[in-house]
Amino acid sequence: MSNLIDRGVRAYRRHGWRNLPFLLAYNVWFIAKTRVPPRLRMRLRKPSFDDRHGTDTGGVLPVSDFEVAAERVLGANYYEGVSEELFGKIIKALGGGDPRATFIDFGSGKGRQLLLASEYPFRRVLGVELEPNLHRVALRNIEIYRTDTQKCRDVASIRADATELELPPDPLVCSFYNPFDQRILRNVVTNIERSLREKPREAQVIYLNPVHREVFDESPGWQLNGVSIFSGYVLYRWTGASP
Repeated sequence: MSNLIDRGVRAYRRHGWRNLPFLLAYNVWFIAKTRVPPRLRMRLRKPSFDDRHGTDTGGVLPVSDFEVAAERVLGANYYEGVSEELFGKIIKALGGGDPRATFIDFGSGKGRQLLLASEYPFRRVLGVELEPNLHRVALRNIEIYRTDTQKCRDVASIRADATELELPPDPLVCSFYNPFDQRILRNVVTNIERSLREKPREAQVIYLNPVHREVFDESPGWQLNGVSIFSGYVLYRWTGASP
């Protein structure tokens, strides 16, 4: 019992009360998943996204394996691809793809979100990744991925620092799968806000595993547009309100 209490205190100190429901929901899901016997898990397993498309978007790449100068990865988090089901649920919550908008995945890794986003009618789909190996894999995946249902063929991944990205003038859908710590995320969001104020336009944010959602909650320009505690994401809409 004391060990459980200690873990709870550490979780509170690290994530705060606001993010504990997300953490609890994730742990319940993880425990349920890992308690399924391996043999039954194999029977229930459906062909994965990569099995079906010949791509390589799975797995987890820890920051310790990043081939980037140490000072440039401070504050970066590991890569993990989002599930098809969850991504589809999120896009549906946003009202579907917007043919005027550019979808941008910040910290796009191997490009799973880029491929999934290309199934919706966005004007353009763009990934931003600093780690060179992940970026190379993403380029191969973009080249390989072809379906009869793709609605956006303008898909690209660029190797760049997300805090310095020059954003396109289109309406934006910005996605974050907890790629950065609070410091970097705040710098990225400041860059996005600067662009939106210089050229006013619509913008929405998808924040998966929203460990640092206070960056958006504390900015007057963003309005909460949806929350799913069990699925672990929050949505925001740009209003342009000034401090």
